[in-house]
This record gives sequence, structure tokens and C-alpha cells, in this order.
Amino acid sequence: MTISEIIAKDKCYTQDEIEQLQAEVEFFLNKKEPSQAEILSQRSNLFVSPAPFKMLFRSKERNENISQILQQLVAFLIHIPTTSEGENQALGPLDKFMECVLFEVDLLQADDIGNAVFNSVNQMGSLNGDNVWDYMGRIIEKNRELNELLITGTSDAASNFITLCLVLEELCLFWFEVKQEDMRRIRLSDIFTFKLARILQDRCRQT
Repeated sequence: MTISEIIAKDKCYTQDEIEQLQAEVEFFLNKKEPSQAEILSQRSNLFVSPAPFKMLFRSKERNENISQILQQLVAFLIHIPTTSEGENQALGPLDKFMECVLFEVDLLQADDIGNAVFNSVNQMGSLNGDNVWDYMGRIIEKNRELNELLITGTSDAASNFITLCLVLEELCLFWFEVKQEDMRRIRLSDIFTFKLARILQDRCRQT
């Protein structure tokens, strides 16, 4: 049984289970934020050459985007905003959510992400009979597939929201596969994102 089959429940989550998941995510985010600040504080006292310095802040930017996605998903458990909300703002809640999701999809095109996938798959051996180079090609295909999915949205806010959650779900499934469904290697943030995206899709379809 794969990790996605284990954590994707056939039955609907009870309210108690959703509240427990929300508490776990909030604890994760609260614990994560001080640790990032501590790392930056330690590095600020050292001379860092341009390349590592760039990598440090690129990593910070990506971690912040993941945190924003989790914060948004938790907030959507309470209330899923409509397109009319935030009309007087530069970006409404759904626009901000889409921006964060697009950031994650675009990361598949980053060279260092490709290198990380290459190293991960290479260290763990062939994946489903494919060699490493075949799998690298699937990164490009996954990026194309998700971008096509994103542009299939309609003017209907509910459909667009479901599409964004589906994109996040597909991204998590991709990373689960890269890590060969090994719980020891899979990021906790991906597990939380997968669960929340599934719950919100089901909730939105029922309304």
C-alpha cells in the first residue's frame, strides 16, 4: 500500500479529525518559523559567498511559500472565500492562493530542483523500471501537465478553487513517487498539503 493510499481516507473526515489535523499543521508552522529565523541569525554573523547566499535565500523563499500554502489551506477549512472578497485589494484571497500554487508548479523548472530529483532517484535506485534520465523527463512532463490543468479553470470560483487544490494534490503525489513512498524521506509539509487539499476538494464539491 502506498503512502497516498494510507493517508487518503475513503470516508469523509470527521470534524474532530479535521480539528486535530488543523492543530498539527499549526504546531508544525509555529515550530518551523523560529527554526528558520535561528538559521538566518547564525548565518548573518558569517561571511557567505554569493552562490551559497543565493541558495540560502532561495530556500527561505520556498519555505515561506510552503508555509503560506499551509496557512491558506487551514484558513479555508473555516471559510472558502469567493471571487468578490478582496475586490478592493491588489490581490484577493483566491488570487494569493493561486500565486502560491503557481510558484510551486514553476519550481519544477528550476535547475536545482531537477538536480535534487536526479540525486534522490539515483541514490534510491531505478523507479518503476525507469532509469534516472527517463524520470528526469517526467519532471518536464509533470510541469506541462499541471500548467495545462491550471488554465482549464472557469470563471466559477468553486471550480477554480477545486482545480488549485487538485494541482497541489498532484504535486504531492509526484513528490511521494520521487521518494518511492518512503515515509522516512517524505516531507511532513507534503503530507499535510495532500490531506488538506483532499478535504477541501470534497467539501467544495458538496456545497
